[in-house]
Amino acid sequence: MNGYSPISGRHAVDQAVVGIRFHRQADDTIFRAAVELAQGLAKEYNLPGRVQLDPIALTFGKQVISHGFAGEAMLSPGLVFQRVQPSGAMAEELTLERGAVTYRTHSYLRWKDVMHLLEGIVCPVASALSSGNAEGVSVIELRCIDKFTSESSARLKLNRLIRRDSPFVPSIFLEKQEMLHFHTGWFENETDESRVLINLNIDVVDNPDGNRTATILQVISKQYSENGAAFNPNLGFDENIITNFNVLHAEDKHLLKNLITDELQGAINLFDSGAADQ
Repeated sequence: MNGYSPISGRHAVDQAVVGIRFHRQADDTIFRAAVELAQGLAKEYNLPGRVQLDPIALTFGKQVISHGFAGEAMLSPGLVFQRVQPSGAMAEELTLERGAVTYRTHSYLRWKDVMHLLEGIVCPVASALSSGNAEGVSVIELRCIDKFTSESSARLKLNRLIRRDSPFVPSIFLEKQEMLHFHTGWFENETDESRVLINLNIDVVDNPDGNRTATILQVISKQYSENGAAFNPNLGFDENIITNFNVLHAEDKHLLKNLITDELQGAINLFDSGAADQ
């Protein structure tokens, strides 16, 4: 491709994060039980490293998902179960707080693999942390980072990455060839009881080897007040969680459809049922 191309052939996702936050912080007994469960599942899912994070690390680190209607919650320590690659780069990590559980994978292949993690490790830990109370969920969040690279010696215009009719990026940027940092965010479907937060972050930078990398962070966060009905009462805890994350995944694909060029959508098979980004 004479332009931008996904970082891994037919696959552009550099990392994916799924997170669940609760209205209430777990007490000592519940948190201890959730930690014990997480420790056993971490062994099963090959997350041998265990690191305790202080509140400041959780507040400013990559593990934190949005706080939703509640604003910043009370600071408390957290635990991370992780696997690190031989190079020292992070591969997978499960973060457990008193009021949230987050899973980050740097080894994304297909959406069904994320579903496997949700069903096998995230939902059981989240259920333990909330005592199986789906009404206690305040935030369900999906974060994806897609990366595209260009080996062209020429500095490509941004319109080789972003579609000309994108509603998210002002057209004044599309003819630019310089590096770019662009950040925007907004709420959708906002009521007193619920809302959807969307954040979009685009960074285009030049690498030491002369290539250019475009990084696109997408955050879609369903947020509920304590009066909001987050889940279908006719479904169980796990089924509610899975259903909501599948909705977020579909919304993320729709976001990319209205952001990147048709050429790049084809390169990652965005709407192909057999694609890596499914």
